[in-house]
Amino acid sequence: MKLKSIAFAAAALIASQAHALTPTDMNAAATLKVYVGGASALSAAIGGLLTQNCDATTRTDYKQTGAATFGTIYSCTLLPVNDFGITGTVAQRNIMFQKRDAGGSGIGVYPVANNTPIDFINPTTCTGPSSGTGTCTSLFLKAADGGVSDVEPAMFAAGANTPVEFVGTSVGSNATSQAINQTVFGVAVTAKLYAKLQSDQGIAATVRPTVSQAAVGQMLRSGFAFDTIAWKLLLPNTLDGTQNSQVTICRRVNGSGTQASANRFFLEYPFNKGALQEPSIAADSTAVAHGTTAASLFVVENSATADSRNCMTAADTANGFAIGHISLENAETAAWKFVKVGGQEPSRDEAKAGRYAYFFESTGQISKTSAANVKSFLTSFFNGAGKPDNLAQLSAATQNGVMANPSICPDPFGTGTANEVKFCSRVTRNGNSAEFPAFFR
Repeated sequence: MKLKSIAFAAAALIASQAHALTPTDMNAAATLKVYVGGASALSAAIGGLLTQNCDATTRTDYKQTGAATFGTIYSCTLLPVNDFGITGTVAQRNIMFQKRDAGGSGIGVYPVANNTPIDFINPTTCTGPSSGTGTCTSLFLKAADGGVSDVEPAMFAAGANTPVEFVGTSVGSNATSQAINQTVFGVAVTAKLYAKLQSDQGIAATVRPTVSQAAVGQMLRSGFAFDTIAWKLLLPNTLDGTQNSQVTICRRVNGSGTQASANRFFLEYPFNKGALQEPSIAADSTAVAHGTTAASLFVVENSATADSRNCMTAADTANGFAIGHISLENAETAAWKFVKVGGQEPSRDEAKAGRYAYFFESTGQISKTSAANVKSFLTSFFNGAGKPDNLAQLSAATQNGVMANPSICPDPFGTGTANEVKFCSRVTRNGNSAEFPAFFR
């Protein structure tokens, strides 16, 4: 009874001291600091998992001034009972978790495996918070403690999947890797193209149009005859001039897991080594003038998922047609929508049952040279990121883009708790690298 009374008193003390973490709290020596790079497609799931284990009154996010898509610093006091097994005093449970989005999944592999410092937001330059959000003014070089990837690390050994900074570099041995969950991807089109597809297919405005996997693959392929084919592959029944309007492709940078997934799914890369359409514009997508000029092609390279969303919005605003690859955890907007692929509905429920094939297994990498408590935290974090009960606490949009791996789910498929039925997948793409020639492993 005495021990229980002490525990209640401690809990009351914690509650009375709770406040939004300031930069001073965040940078305190006792705060657990974790630096993770990699897949921007997983950022919503990562942020959701972390913050659902936070005392909401202490939560503060920090962004880099002028570079909101670079990444996020999440800071908070973890709840006394959390998914990560962190216990102790209030100060010891404070956490600063930085997720870098820039560069994509390959940045969640190479820097961790090779112990190569990369840019992170410098937390000592942060101020605020104002309305729950703070700002930071500079970056600094730091060895990553961990990384996340939309696909397994071996897929980045193929040249066009490798981050530009690590071309010619072998994947090192400084990291361990573990499965996290499955990410479901989609083909996005601008709202104007979406409506044109509905008209071409003779379907109502409430019905989602479809595109064929082969047609999208052809438009992504090197040597695509855009000047004569343009949008005819997707709009075969449209006889007005829009068939010949400018083709904009909102792709991702080399090293992006979303791009590696698209390369594998639509182009059979790296088996088909000459398949990829090279980007014609490697710049901030928001600065590109998307138009409707006939017989023109813009292949826009985007660093993060948010940049791809911006690319789609810019194209639609300019009355242009565009296609892109975005994970389903991103909610559709008035400017762009997901389409069916080969008649398959883009959704978690269709994917988990094996009726929608555009998904890949995500992995988490942990640096062998990070502090023991950081490695322990990341192991628990990655384990927690795949549990159905945790996936169920994410936002509705995020939930539509993630599935739990069959290895942690009940058998047979469709049994178990309500959350297991909702998120557990019966299919997996585990071991894609086993399909590669030996030099890709």
